[in-house]
Amino acid sequence: MAAPVSRFIPDRVVTAVDGDPVDLWVYAVLPKEGWVPRSPGDFVRAEHPGSAIRYRDQIYEVMRVEETAEGAYAFRYRLRPWDAQYTIRHLVEYTLKTQMEAAVAHQEMARAERLRSLILWLFPIAGFAPDPLQREWEKKTGLSMSWVSLGSALCGLALAFSLRNGPEDLRYLSIVYYLGLESFARLLWIAVSHRPHGSPLLTLPFLLWEEVRRRRHPESAKDAGAALRMREDEVRLGGSGNSLRVRSWYFDSTLAGSTPVMYEGGC
Repeated sequence: MAAPVSRFIPDRVVTAVDGDPVDLWVYAVLPKEGWVPRSPGDFVRAEHPGSAIRYRDQIYEVMRVEETAEGAYAFRYRLRPWDAQYTIRHLVEYTLKTQMEAAVAHQEMARAERLRSLILWLFPIAGFAPDPLQREWEKKTGLSMSWVSLGSALCGLALAFSLRNGPEDLRYLSIVYYLGLESFARLLWIAVSHRPHGSPLLTLPFLLWEEVRRRRHPESAKDAGAALRMREDEVRLGGSGNSLRVRSWYFDSTLAGSTPVMYEGGC
């Protein structure tokens, strides 16, 4: 599934002014996984440096993480040049591409958490979903959809038993009997296969629709699970011949800064 690139807001990297305790300020919309601040030492624990971050051919250390209310940025990271006395155990590459990948991963994790909560709250209904859909939910959320389907089938069986003494309407009783038989069949099927199984009334049409869609759009079905593709910048020579014009889909704080930018070996 393609990432929602239009919602991506790049970080804002600001060079610290004289008197600041760090060299760089990194303003971010989302918290950064793997960016651990420096841990000061005491009488019990030794001092540990923060995460090592490579930015524009220089390595920095994360000194502190704090919340901020500046614009759309909720977090601010303090960075300073890496102290050579410490050994770098893990180096984090900090580029526009890694920013986008982290944003996509965070959004996918948030969607998975929302889906997980929705399934748990509505498990009697979620267990009726088509089999392929339940298996996909299991991969995304980590839930055991077999237990969700089992609970759904038990709820359907209990509902059928509770409604069997309702109004003596033939159409009404037919629905009750079908619900009871289907729930009992699903219970046996789940117990034997140890896999999630939904209602056949929903699974069969879903499988037919997926087959028709796959035959009509083979390329889109093949690319459905493709990862995010970066859109490359367009670089052109300026009017004077000594300058470059860069057209980019995203705001790049590196290009917007005052420091010279290296391009194919030259400035």
